[in-house]
Amino acid sequence: MPAWIFKDGQATASAELVLQRLRTHITTVMTHFKGKVYAWDVVNEAIDDGTAMYRVSQWYTICGEDYILEAFRAARAADPDAKLFYNDYTAIDPVKRDKIHSLLVKLKEEDLVDGIGLQGHWNISYPSNILINDALNKYKLLGLEIQITEMDVSVYTSNSDPQSAYNDNLAQKQSIEYSRYFNAFRTFKDAITGVTFS
Repeated sequence: MPAWIFKDGQATASAELVLQRLRTHITTVMTHFKGKVYAWDVVNEAIDDGTAMYRVSQWYTICGEDYILEAFRAARAADPDAKLFYNDYTAIDPVKRDKIHSLLVKLKEEDLVDGIGLQGHWNISYPSNILINDALNKYKLLGLEIQITEMDVSVYTSNSDPQSAYNDNLAQKQSIEYSRYFNAFRTFKDAITGVTFS
């Protein structure tokens, strides 16, 4: 985000000014592409990984939760026929999953969301089928579309402790895990409407 979005001269902009800029941007972009784009990732990665509900950002610091609700309201008004998605990483982790679920319930109450995007930045040992199934079941019960976004399966189980160079053994493990993940997706074929790759 350019810094000026959150400024009013030299001072921090008011919540209403920031929200107005948000609404103007969403309305302008979505009106321009109306009828050409079938779905929008309206808000991305707003949920906190830790104990807080929302990640600290300038949006949240100035506007609180309202920036999420207003983004979806503006998007729905700009193109009522487009599908609107909330997208996040680690959306299968039980604690974060439940926070995302709470946000989706709020958005669904106003008919502002059509789907959830679960970023698939996974690896050859994580997540388990139990985590995947539990998350997909929870989101499915909301009646929302599910899309697996940014799908990639790393051969490294930790960024801080990479394994040896890529070899046939790791390639085989990676292939097995891709197969396992897609078998899980097939179980939810009535809810999952797309898988995209990073």
